[in-house]
Amino acid sequence: MKKTILILAVTLMLTSALFSGEIRGLIRNTTTTNGNLMIAAVGGTELDLMGMPSLRVPYPDYPYEYALEDSSIGFLTPFFVIAYQYSFLPMPVSGAPFGAYPDPVIPLGDITNDINIVLWSDGDIGGRIFYEGSFDHVRIDVFDGFSGFLGDPELESSHHIGGNRYFLGHLPSGLKQLRAYDDINRNRRFDEGEPFGWYTMSIVGFEIPFEYCICSGPNSAEGMDITIDFFDIDEQKALTDNIIVSTYPNPSASTTELSYTLPSGQYDLTVTDIQGRRLSRTPISGTGTMDIGADLPKGTYLYRISGEAGVKMGKIILTR
Repeated sequence: MKKTILILAVTLMLTSALFSGEIRGLIRNTTTTNGNLMIAAVGGTELDLMGMPSLRVPYPDYPYEYALEDSSIGFLTPFFVIAYQYSFLPMPVSGAPFGAYPDPVIPLGDITNDINIVLWSDGDIGGRIFYEGSFDHVRIDVFDGFSGFLGDPELESSHHIGGNRYFLGHLPSGLKQLRAYDDINRNRRFDEGEPFGWYTMSIVGFEIPFEYCICSGPNSAEGMDITIDFFDIDEQKALTDNIIVSTYPNPSASTTELSYTLPSGQYDLTVTDIQGRRLSRTPISGTGTMDIGADLPKGTYLYRISGEAGVKMGKIILTR
């Protein structure tokens, strides 16, 4: 029995190492636009246009049968297969004909068939919002995920939701990032310290969070649920002198020491990137210090200390 298990394990390892997969399907175009076509398999958590398995087709006739073959299309490796039209440079643009297979593609053999895609110029997004606070002033920001190829994703639109369910119709097609937040300041924009959350897809069986949602066609992205992190905050105490915080050195080429003196009670020290995505949350109290930045790349980060006495926020800049 043990020998059989060992043989199966070795066989699986060799298969994974030597596997070169192929994805096949049909591309249909619902738009009147025709241009160069890019078909790509997006894997992992980052959008890397140069590193993705891809296929370029100049001005194809639709419907178009494709076969995408690459050594990185491995056994049991999840991918999202997308297709889009482009003019000159093979860069996707929000609102251009775009489509994606709705589910992660997980190759189980040499060839994966029937991965069919439809190109659209717009799409719908909908889902639920989970939040322990009031929904009266909850908003959703929609970011253009394609702009993330060249830098930080750009804010494309902002929407007042006001409830625990949302539906955003006829958005420009493409990959999107979604941030839901409680607009405590009532100024129709996200401010540091406001409760927020990002949409993240978790692929069952794989520890690969995918921070983009697919917007392509009617009802293309139902079930895009978002959880807003809740912390009990008195709006009139958004910034209080009772919480004493200092950071040094700041900017820093290595780490920054954050020192704090807090009133009685329990507090949370939260560190996020400049886009508001939480990187860490640490319970703190009393007086203490904490080094921040040892495992972070160059960039600007935000810290927030929140608790019974209010909230104190600031920036930490790592120059490396």
